[in-house]
Amino acid sequence: QVRLAQVNDPLPPAVMERIFGRELKSSVSGLEDFAACAFKFFAARGLRLQERKEFQFDDRDKGSFQHDALEEFHRRVRASGRQWRDLTPTEAGQLIADIGRDLRPTFGDGKFQAGGAARFAGDYLIERLRHLVTTLIEWMPQYDFAPTVSEIAFDDDQAPIPAWRVVLRHSRALRLRGRIDRVDLCRLDD
Repeated sequence: QVRLAQVNDPLPPAVMERIFGRELKSSVSGLEDFAACAFKFFAARGLRLQERKEFQFDDRDKGSFQHDALEEFHRRVRASGRQWRDLTPTEAGQLIADIGRDLRPTFGDGKFQAGGAARFAGDYLIERLRHLVTTLIEWMPQYDFAPTVSEIAFDDDQAPIPAWRVVLRHSRALRLRGRIDRVDLCRLDD
């Protein structure tokens, strides 16, 4: 008699080890995928299945666009010899909006230029960034922290900080990798 595997039957550890190895490499978004749907995580991260690429944007593209714009904002402010708090809210808002408009035509081979809806989405993201940066600059007189590093990667491959290794049972581990949006420091006089 042949017994078919049930949906809830886990794969044998040896099979999982062949797919993922003894050290699972993942990111925060990967863990979020797992929490939302273990099968989605397995299909995308284990089997590496992918949707057919289409010339359109998704939530990941929106996030990447915003992160790229904020990274460039931080780079330009630092290159000018200033800190974020040295800008007025209006100046900061104008700078991030200019960066967003400069980035939009080239980001993702023009995904936010592909049509009316795409341009509207790009404009919306730029406006949200302008509002965010303006608000952050307005808040800065209330605290002594200053953005010091932006978009710093932690990973074992080509990153200044190694992946965070979390030891698990049975000689296994999770290597968490990703990017830290911003690191703020408070410099003390002493």
